[in-house]
Amino acid sequence: MAEGSRAVYAFARDQGLPFSNVWSTVEKKRQVPIYAILFTSVVQLAFNSIYLGTVAGFLTIISIATEGFYVSYAIPLFARLLSRLTSSKDVSLPGPYSLGKFGLLLNLVGFLYLTFAVITFNLPTANPVDSENMNYTSAAVGVIMVIAAVTWLTTGYKHFTGPQVELEGRVVDAVEVVAGPGASEKIGEKAA
Repeated sequence: MAEGSRAVYAFARDQGLPFSNVWSTVEKKRQVPIYAILFTSVVQLAFNSIYLGTVAGFLTIISIATEGFYVSYAIPLFARLLSRLTSSKDVSLPGPYSLGKFGLLLNLVGFLYLTFAVITFNLPTANPVDSENMNYTSAAVGVIMVIAAVTWLTTGYKHFTGPQVELEGRVVDAVEVVAGPGASEKIGEKAA
């Protein structure tokens, strides 16, 4: 619940959710986002209660969560593969750990595995398929995507600018760092 309420608060603070002004309110005395915590508690209670009604519904929620994690792991792998395969200049980002010459191959293997896993999470687990053992993950993900698209098209694109970070007392909404000799920074600031 702590992670969920922090995510709700952070998105609301950045105007990324409907009713952001409510979810981002911080209680003055305790300095905690009470409404974000309450909202997260109610949603978590509702999801946990699904198990009391139907096991298939509960398994759908678990599959959606797992699929979401896998998609979040696959996106950077795909971006990395795409940049390595389509860019004419060196796009390596050196860090404390490197896969070296095996990096491209291992990124491809990881991406293919995650793609396979995400697809299989949408398939039924028993044969013959009936309403009790049907996997409703693809339908539920479709509904979530429709809600996300409607939210983005109605209010999201107008208000959400991405995460805001406080850097040396300034609120920063975009940071671009160019590495190498004579590195330069481009910082877009907002009034604090």
